[in-house]
Amino acid sequence: MLTIAFVLLSIITSAQTKINVSGIVRDGKNVPLPEAVVTDKESGNSVSTGSDGKFKLTNVNSNSQIEISYVGFETQVLPVSNKATINVTMHEKSTGLDEVVVVAFGKSNSKKLSSSVSTIKAEDIAIAPVTSITQSLAGRAPGLIVTQSGGGINANGSVSIRGGGTPLIVINGIVSKYSDYDLLNPDDIATFSILKDAASTAMYGARAGDGVIVVTTKKGKGKANIKFSTDFMMTQPTFPLDKLSSYEKATLENELKAMYKNQTGSGPRWTDAELEKYRTGSDPYKYPNTQWEDIALKEMAPQYRYNLSMDGGSEENNYYASFGVLNIGTIFRDNTNSQKRYNFNLRTSSTIGNTGLTVTPAINGYIENTEAPLNQSASGGIDGYYGAVFSHIVNRLPYQLGENQNGQLYAQNDNPLVDMSPLGGYHKRYNQRMVGQVDLDWKLPWVKGLTMNAIANYSTLTSGNKMWNQTAPVYDLNGAKGPNQPMSLSKSKAQEQSWSVQYLVNYDKTFAEKHNVKATVGYEASYIWGDNLSGSRDGYILPIDQMGSGPASTQKNSATEYEEGRAGIIASLGYEFNNKYQLGASMRHDGSDYFAEGKRWGNFYSTWVGWTVSNEKFFDYLKSNDILDYFKIRATYGETGKNSGIGRYAYMQSYGYNAEGIVIDGKLYPTFSEGALPSPDISWFTQTTTNIGFDFETLKNRLRGSFDYFYMETTGFLASPSNIGFTDPLGIALPTVLSDGEQRREGYDFSLSWRDKVGEVNYEVGGNYTHYDQINSVNWQEATTALKNPYTRSTQQMGYWGVGYTNSGYYQNSQDVMNNPRMNVSNLVPGDIIYKDFNGDGKIDGNDQTRIGKSGSPRGNYGINGKASYKGFSFDILFQGSTRRDISIGTTYQGQPAYGFVIDEHKDYWRPDNTDAQFPRPQGDALLNGGNNYQTSDFWLINAGYFRLKNLAVGYDFKNSILKNDKVLSLCKLTFSGNNLFTISDATKWGLDPETASSTGWGYPVSRTYSLSLNIGF
Repeated sequence: MLTIAFVLLSIITSAQTKINVSGIVRDGKNVPLPEAVVTDKESGNSVSTGSDGKFKLTNVNSNSQIEISYVGFETQVLPVSNKATINVTMHEKSTGLDEVVVVAFGKSNSKKLSSSVSTIKAEDIAIAPVTSITQSLAGRAPGLIVTQSGGGINANGSVSIRGGGTPLIVINGIVSKYSDYDLLNPDDIATFSILKDAASTAMYGARAGDGVIVVTTKKGKGKANIKFSTDFMMTQPTFPLDKLSSYEKATLENELKAMYKNQTGSGPRWTDAELEKYRTGSDPYKYPNTQWEDIALKEMAPQYRYNLSMDGGSEENNYYASFGVLNIGTIFRDNTNSQKRYNFNLRTSSTIGNTGLTVTPAINGYIENTEAPLNQSASGGIDGYYGAVFSHIVNRLPYQLGENQNGQLYAQNDNPLVDMSPLGGYHKRYNQRMVGQVDLDWKLPWVKGLTMNAIANYSTLTSGNKMWNQTAPVYDLNGAKGPNQPMSLSKSKAQEQSWSVQYLVNYDKTFAEKHNVKATVGYEASYIWGDNLSGSRDGYILPIDQMGSGPASTQKNSATEYEEGRAGIIASLGYEFNNKYQLGASMRHDGSDYFAEGKRWGNFYSTWVGWTVSNEKFFDYLKSNDILDYFKIRATYGETGKNSGIGRYAYMQSYGYNAEGIVIDGKLYPTFSEGALPSPDISWFTQTTTNIGFDFETLKNRLRGSFDYFYMETTGFLASPSNIGFTDPLGIALPTVLSDGEQRREGYDFSLSWRDKVGEVNYEVGGNYTHYDQINSVNWQEATTALKNPYTRSTQQMGYWGVGYTNSGYYQNSQDVMNNPRMNVSNLVPGDIIYKDFNGDGKIDGNDQTRIGKSGSPRGNYGINGKASYKGFSFDILFQGSTRRDISIGTTYQGQPAYGFVIDEHKDYWRPDNTDAQFPRPQGDALLNGGNNYQTSDFWLINAGYFRLKNLAVGYDFKNSILKNDKVLSLCKLTFSGNNLFTISDATKWGLDPETASSTGWGYPVSRTYSLSLNIGF
């Protein structure tokens, strides 16, 4: 018996022998694969291969199995069989569904997900020649809607998930500022996930109603690598301003005079001799032809970007460091508007012995310096400069001077050359951001599948502004200097500090090879504190831009402080049976000091189910015949919150303070005034979301796709009682109360792609589409009286632009004028706009206004992409666009009398020989016909839906040929790329880009970018 026991013990001991397993993972061409995931199936421990494809797993049972997975390749499971070295050759597959996806508080295999999550590859973000992360996302993923509004510095665009507001941003596990995400160095991004439904977002609670974007940054891997990249970019307006010349404008003005000769009795405005001088330019200072867009703007603006990164190490000890520089120029002639940004990132990771504890400290941030001119006619500084200067460029007449014959700035009101002169003042702003974070990840060696995670994050933001308002000197035609303009100085400084902590316990274990249980519980809290201080002086006598140089009698100062605290308890439980059926639930008990005691905490939850139909036995025939290789159905339901628009301390009684509120005996004294009455019902809005979708792969995994339908209801809106504005009984407005308001949003999104290989050419084509619409099923802001008009009310209505008249073309002759209903105005003549008599009472008035047009936010957005590679060549293309969205043409582009003939399109106006014109008859005075032609109507609405060639990149890696045998370089790639290369849209017929910042032309234009980049690796 003793002998038998000894033998059995020896067998058991032998079966449990621990060994280290190492090897190399390669593809079919024997090329090492970096970042392949190698997992010990028994312990769950995993490592990633380095850049040389090598891996090492420690403490592996000799009879265990290892799993090797890599995006785009078939996952392999191999027995260890007491082998210390296992080399693996991976086989390609045409699918991207089976990959690791970063989700709320963790990671998951995409095929294990039952929630709705989209991802964007980091290389697709980095390849775009743009200056912010948001600009690189348009058309890249289903459910993600990116809207651009003009160009220039800080015109980064906005992001929406399925038509919601600004999404919550999570970077490396911590809720972060939107600006932190938008100003990330694109080369530092490792993963980018878009969480779209309640199942994926509920664990973020009260702030997750608009969806969540989760970003992680890179970590080191493999042998030491050094990479350097440089991008030289040139930008230009997609649709440059094309204004009329002096001769063209003067000729049109004479035509206008002739048109109204019988009414005014006056002759032409310009004589033939004057017209000839405009045409020939023979007297350029008395009869100038100033093309303001040419003398104020350059054709192209340069931009530069440099990035340097270093990384390396093993799975146990690694590092990543990067430094980036971005220099943004603009098209203004005098180069007085620019921005420089410096990004830095340092991250190390170390596993302590065999404890399973990994410590990852990191520090990152940016320094951003921006400058813009500041003067009396462009006094808005950085945030308002574009509106001022471009309104002046558009509105100035071609026969007005910019400079006199001496090259001096001419004394002309709103002279844009004065606006941008380096002899004037400036607004300088700096932002300095630093984020420090420590992650602790502990895989408990004595409990398989159990991990504990802790994060501590501290960040600080310091910013400052210096605004020196000084106007450049101006001169008359003879060189006499004009009067000096007032000078002033203001300065401000602000700082913000935030602390965040997070503690998680995760358990992920498979029992009996069929039952997988995954659970998470945790706690997180955050605190923000900030203050700012500002001071100013005006009435400067000397042009010295220092605070002490101004008169003390005009000095002013102010300061504020603020703080905010949040906390939450999270929990999640998921179960999967035999890789077929998934179900689970999650919740968050969330708290915020934005609300009164008793209303600070709320519960948010979600549930999900999934069925991987393709893993059923009855599906084997479809799989074996490559009819349908993979198919999964999923559904989720849950509740999240939204607190946008809720003011800080809105639940408290407040008082206003005025330092100079009253004069007593000739002296100023401060006063207090009562603020708004607090609402007893202030809390977050509640949003419930239902999502149903499916994923599939077919034709040997080459064709794949996903489809999701979503439905959302938002409640908890505050409104005045009965939505009626009561008389203020206490001399102050009544508080808002909880209403029965309800907003509904419904839609779908899908993606479809094909990946294959022809010879040595690898290629992929795909597309995605997002559609949504929303209604206020109960509009909490609409008065009861407004509800009674079914043609103008907003309740229960979807996707319209606004309320106005419907046009029926032009009056073509006097009979049209006499026989059609018209406004109660005089002087209606052929060429004026006809409006529809909607109520049939024989006249046109406010009762004929109805809902018109389509919403200014496009309800459909799409992207179509293609990629190809052949040996060292690479090709990437992205088309992007939106369905119809209406914008209203602004006053300048309408050609209203205050501005007259401005752009080339204004030549196409109604005349007896041009009755199908783009513009109605021109007028010398808008009141000539009671302003009939410039009423709010669908005549001035244009479809700004568009189709763009968003990105195009063609590159070649010289390591494939010329430098193939070079032992120093690992990469040497040259890439030509472009952004916004062409656009198809009805808006272009009006001289506008469909994503213009202003339909009057008073904004920095959307830019087209050409880029040449060089990437070198060592």
